Amino acid sequence: MDVLNSISLERLESTQADYEISCLRKCCVNDGFFYLADHGIQPSLIADALDTARQFFALPLSTKNQFCQDRQVVIPKTCRGYVDTFGETLHPPTGPDRKQHFDMGREAPACDLPFTGPNLLPSEGQAPGFAKSMLALQQEVLDRVVPALLRGLALSLGLDRDFFQAFFSNPVLIQRALYYPPSGSGAGKHTDNGMFTLLFQDPRDACALSAFSQGRWIDVPCRANEVVVNLGDMLMKWSNGLFTSTPHQVIHRASSARVSLPFFVYPDIDAVFTPLGSDQTVACRQVMLDNFNSIWVSGQGAGRAREFA
Repeated sequence: MDVLNSISLERLESTQADYEISCLRKCCVNDGFFYLADHGIQPSLIADALDTARQFFALPLSTKNQFCQDRQVVIPKTCRGYVDTFGETLHPPTGPDRKQHFDMGREAPACDLPFTGPNLLPSEGQAPGFAKSMLALQQEVLDRVVPALLRGLALSLGLDRDFFQAFFSNPVLIQRALYYPPSGSGAGKHTDNGMFTLLFQDPRDACALSAFSQGRWIDVPCRANEVVVNLGDMLMKWSNGLFTSTPHQVIHRASSARVSLPFFVYPDIDAVFTPLGSDQTVACRQVMLDNFNSIWVSGQGAGRAREFA
């Protein structure tokens, strides 16, 4: 049973947004998860991205491995490319995750900045529609959702609506396509590392996502034309612990595969912020690098995974 609230992005942007902002604040304080409605992204665009992702994962492993992390030029290499089953461990006590994923980001010239640079994507001949539909959905997320949601979050913290704008002039985005094989797959308990994550789920798939909210695990199923939003560790730091990054996991038991599309949203790579009510400073670059090292180097898991049994 899903008990999370829906927040209307359209109403957050309206001239009478006070009630919606109050609801958003309660969601961020109490749950760290909510559904985003009225986001303006066409359902057909989301469906195309889900369908072409499903088709990509059905390709031979030899084709998918042409885009593996070892072939990426962005640093760290683990932030881009294809990863096969059991290639990532989000929660070490449960072991490597039985899932596949493909990561990409915003297109940029090759450079020395971490998490910044060109994507290595399959051609139209290799994976028809995949790159086109994923990039189209990325643009909609960046244009329609991220700026408006940042304004709503700022207001819900009692800040000026454009407070976050200076920190997101060139934001980092990690866009992921996820594939969970049938009959026993998933992702271990973890928190996300960024400001927030937008998750597009396929309504044809059984519910497999759950979040630990207010002392119990609750289901987070797909709702028609709504996007799941969960807060990340960076926003929890920024709010000085007022907003919560909620642990979540995927346990997929259905006899058919599951596909989902998360977008992990971060500030500019060189942004430095001061948590509210604090005199400390936090460097976004270091927070991101520490998290990737925790997953891929030290093996301590994603976000606050080490806190969960």
